[in-house]
Formats: sequence, structure tokens, C-alpha cells
Amino acid sequence: MKKMILAISILTASFSFAQVAAEASLKTIMKEMSSKLRMIATQSTDPTKNASSEQITLELIKSVTAAKAVFPSSANDKNSQEKYLIMIEGVIASSTELAQAFHNNDNTKAADILRQLSQEKKDGHNEFKN
Repeated sequence: MKKMILAISILTASFSFAQVAAEASLKTIMKEMSSKLRMIATQSTDPTKNASSEQITLELIKSVTAAKAVFPSSANDKNSQEKYLIMIEGVIASSTELAQAFHNNDNTKAADILRQLSQEKKDGHNEFKN
């Protein structure tokens, strides 16, 4: 009986630790995404930095893709997890458009997409941030 209680305690602690680690990991990913967005926004109006902006945007896409693998604790049922994934896919699509805008030296379009990404960030945080 003591072994069973010990085993259950270990499993419960492991699950709790995994959830905390996942949250920390998601927090780290989100900080990376935010940092990259700030860097892009800072230089987005300078056409001479479009190649750099495109590269940072491609890095942003990698970070957003990594965020798909970790659900926020508030996405605790199938419907909210699906909504989270749909929102993340939207950010990936917008980021891909942003990279293309920089590649095409279309800074006006890039500025519009950056505003859209900023709104997507707000919407995601309103929906899922604890």
C-alpha cells in the first residue's frame, strides 16, 4: 500500500513538474517571439535593413512553430487547444507574409502586417494568458 501511495505521489509530482516546465518553455518561446517582433518593428521602416528584417522574421516563424508544441495552461480542453493552434497558424501565416514583404522591399505592406501581428499577439494574450 505504501508503495502504491509513493508511486501515485511520484506520478502526480512528475505531472506537475512537466506542466510547470511546459509553461516555462512556452514563456521562453513567447519572450523570444516578442523580442524578435520588437527588433523587426525597430528596423521595419529602413529599406536598407530589409534583408535583415526578412531573416529575423524567418527566425520568428521558427519560434512560433515551436509554440505549437506547447499549450498554455489555460488551453485545458480540446476546443481551447484547437483555438490556440488556429491562432498560432494565423501568426505563422502573417509572419510568412511579412518575410515576403521584406523580400519584395515592400515596407508599406510590412508595416500593415506588423500591425496585424501586433493585434494577433494582443488577441492571443487576451484569450490565453493567465
